[in-house]
Amino acid sequence: MLNTNYQFEYWINENILINYMHLFEQCIQSDPTLREALLLCVKGEAKPLKLFFANRLGKDYSDKHLPTAYREVCNTHKISQHEKDTLAETLNKCQNIISFNFVPLSGPEKHKLCTNISVMHDFKALEPIKGHLPQVYSEINKKALVSDAGKLYLLDSIRGYQNV
Repeated sequence: MLNTNYQFEYWINENILINYMHLFEQCIQSDPTLREALLLCVKGEAKPLKLFFANRLGKDYSDKHLPTAYREVCNTHKISQHEKDTLAETLNKCQNIISFNFVPLSGPEKHKLCTNISVMHDFKALEPIKGHLPQVYSEINKKALVSDAGKLYLLDSIRGYQNV
């Protein structure tokens, strides 16, 4: 942003911060739950607390606990147990986690700390399954968005409340 003297208002020296901004933008476009949380804050119906970025979710995905997008694809197509194991291993790589904490100011969850976690996954991580699970690869390719952050898609979205 430029000021009235056509000088930069602020300068970001670290590229990682710019990457986080691109990642956050892509996450907002992909995750309706995060978008809803941010809109609550913009309307003054919630108080934003913290935005946090990480490279890995604290818990790994397994063949029994696949994200919703993959459960749907696995139910639609015949996927062997070995292929599910390979898929779960692939999903645990190249993650970008965006965690947003806020407190709703009204409603049933009033004054409870809310954490919204969005797991964005790099589409390039799916290359190992492209040959033997082309239908899965194709379905996810339709969901992936390209931006300066890369070709990413929403792998999972999790929201939880706790009393404070």
